[in-house]
Amino acid sequence: WFEEIFLEIKKRYPVDLHSLSPPEIKFLAKKEKMSVREVLERLRDAGLDSLPGGGAEILSDRVRRIISPNKISADEWLEVMRTAHKIGMKTTATMMFGHVESNEDIIEHLFKIRDLQSETGGFTAFIPWTFQPNNTELYSIVKEPAPPTRYLQVLAISRIVLHNIRNI
Repeated sequence: WFEEIFLEIKKRYPVDLHSLSPPEIKFLAKKEKMSVREVLERLRDAGLDSLPGGGAEILSDRVRRIISPNKISADEWLEVMRTAHKIGMKTTATMMFGHVESNEDIIEHLFKIRDLQSETGGFTAFIPWTFQPNNTELYSIVKEPAPPTRYLQVLAISRIVLHNIRNI
């Protein structure tokens, strides 16, 4: 289905398709009984140009068990991105913070992104954003989004740690 959609879009419009996050790629691989690499190659051949960094949240399995227990593990997220980079696809990386993570979890996340970028060079950008708790199950734990000063702190440390990613 995605192959048909992507082929049609590319036939009709001169656009870059930046679509399907690592959890979605893993889901498709499982559903279609294919490897992640095969799914990515087929989607690339159908017109998928790059992957968004969605589903990263915080790349700490301790945190992921709390905020997104049904999503893929941190290592699985990284492996989808590694595979995409190996077949020539560019991706972006993200981080959603301001919930239950510690400073150490943020640094762990940044180091994992930095290390994969050193290995593959496949990330075109890093996008951090604050968790917005309203209307979520985590509202009982996190009542307010992180303040703007916290965003600026995380952005600043991201620029230092992720020296090998051009766009932050």
